[in-house]
Amino acid sequence: MKRLAAVINNRTLRTRMIAVCLLIAVSSTGLMAFFSYSRASELVQNQAYHEASNTVNQAAINLNDRLRNVLSQVINLETSSRDPIIEAISDEGNLTNSDHARISSLLQPGLASVRLREPLILSAYIYHPTYQYYDFLVQPNPDFIHTRTYQEAEQIKTEDRFLTPRLDEVFGSGKRVIPLVVPFNLFNQVVSSDDRNFLLINLDESAILAYLQSLNLSRQSMIYIATTQGQPFSWSESRYQNLLHSPDFQARLNSERQLPKNFEYGQGDQVLYINYADLGINDWKIVSLQLKSELLAGLGDIQRFTMLVGFICLLLSLVLSSWLAATITRPIGVLQNLMRRAEVGDFATPFNSSAKNEIGDLGQSFNSMIEQIQQLLAQVKTEQSAKRLAELRALQAQINPHFLYNTLDSIYWKAMMKETEAVSEMAVSLSNLFRLGLNSGYEITTVAKELEHVRNYLEIQQLCYGDTFTYSIKVEPGVAELKVVKLILQPLVENSLLHGFAALQGKEGRSARGQIEIAACFDSTTSQLCLSVCDNGGGFDIAELREKLAHSEIGSETGPEGEHGYALRNVHARLQLHYGPAYRLEMASRPYERTCLEIRVPGQAEPTAQDSLPIEQKSPINIIR
Repeated sequence: MKRLAAVINNRTLRTRMIAVCLLIAVSSTGLMAFFSYSRASELVQNQAYHEASNTVNQAAINLNDRLRNVLSQVINLETSSRDPIIEAISDEGNLTNSDHARISSLLQPGLASVRLREPLILSAYIYHPTYQYYDFLVQPNPDFIHTRTYQEAEQIKTEDRFLTPRLDEVFGSGKRVIPLVVPFNLFNQVVSSDDRNFLLINLDESAILAYLQSLNLSRQSMIYIATTQGQPFSWSESRYQNLLHSPDFQARLNSERQLPKNFEYGQGDQVLYINYADLGINDWKIVSLQLKSELLAGLGDIQRFTMLVGFICLLLSLVLSSWLAATITRPIGVLQNLMRRAEVGDFATPFNSSAKNEIGDLGQSFNSMIEQIQQLLAQVKTEQSAKRLAELRALQAQINPHFLYNTLDSIYWKAMMKETEAVSEMAVSLSNLFRLGLNSGYEITTVAKELEHVRNYLEIQQLCYGDTFTYSIKVEPGVAELKVVKLILQPLVENSLLHGFAALQGKEGRSARGQIEIAACFDSTTSQLCLSVCDNGGGFDIAELREKLAHSEIGSETGPEGEHGYALRNVHARLQLHYGPAYRLEMASRPYERTCLEIRVPGQAEPTAQDSLPIEQKSPINIIR
């Protein structure tokens, strides 16, 4: 439970509200759908079973009426043709051929009327050992006495009896018929020495089958007539023929003798619903077999409808719960976003809400807090700006005095030595140096001016120290007019001259000539301006220098002017102050081979390629002296 509570508590308020609403909706909708479907399925099942039973019962009633109508026609025949029938069956071999012809003509109207009045009757036949009488439209089978029909009919002595369906063995018509045998010894007035005379009526089995098929119970249903023992005959189709002859099924059919006259019977993965009804004739019964799944097919529609209604209810619940949750959590979300923006310093947007509730009160408190924070930030910003300006000026002041002293001292001695041209060049370079360094009071200059500034510085140093080093300045096209903080290259070059080349001069076996390479380029991948100063001096310990830079602070006492890395710490502090995290300093040192410091600061994304430079050559610039 604790783990579940933790999972729930870690979700957003909107998610939890929607989940609660959906849980209530799913529970209520599910229970309603379950009980509704259960009740509906029960009603549909009872209705389907009732209709199936009624159909079979009604079929039994109708078929029983038709068969009894056949018996009525037989009675009519016996009544209307009583005298000819008595004369015919009383014959003991004394009647002549003319007598037989006369009797036959007297029986023809009765035999024809039986067939015409009842469509089920195909033919009528009066059997007597001496002579047979029949409708003139058909001819009897001369071998009739050798057929199964004759043998079964001869055994019937006391009552009318329907025989099971078979091919017509009386007239050989090729049709399947249901014979009806009426023994003539039932006539009280008949006196005959031979009781093997009977009336045989052939019923059309196809008419009965057509009636059974017209019931249309279901697509995979079957209806048939069975004997007392459950043996099937006269079935509408042979879909379940193997089942009908199954002893287990027949035993089950014969054992069901109480109401209701139906039961379920499994066949493989299918369940059959069995209905039966007694015909009342020969103890026959009508049996119907229907797939339970097909009989209850309406339940599928109810199930689909229930699921559709449930889905619509759930969808509606989801929409309404989402709307309700959004109505409640939207202002909370707005306030949350404003707080996140306030975390990163964005206080421009206040919280607007006209609601007079807890969220509205919370928003007003937030606005008051933001207003106070903005006032404090403005105050801190003013103080920091003043402090920053003072620190920048202090840093610049730390750089300038030492260099100015050395330069003026060199000018003095060259003037004493009457090197007027060198004095003139140094004076001009010093003037340009201070002009570019002042930059009209602005802290930001261009790459071109910064390179011009460092070139003037190197010119002065070459005049001071002679041919002890060479330098080169390389600039990619389009970089000259990019903006950069002023006075960041000259301290690095000065550091190379004072520390890198000093170690070079004292190294035995090494050349005393130093080399300085200054380069400016634009990295289009990172949109950064790259300024580098490389030399072949004694280098430095990168780890030690990084440690010093990491612990240096703006405005702190950094050490005496001669300390190695002092100028670099000043530049590093100024760039950190101006660019913040966007500034990067990369270092590489192989003593007496190549030591590089590369400054990376944000630059223009697409610098123009045709910028003019205020120094000696158009870009690309390659100054080597």
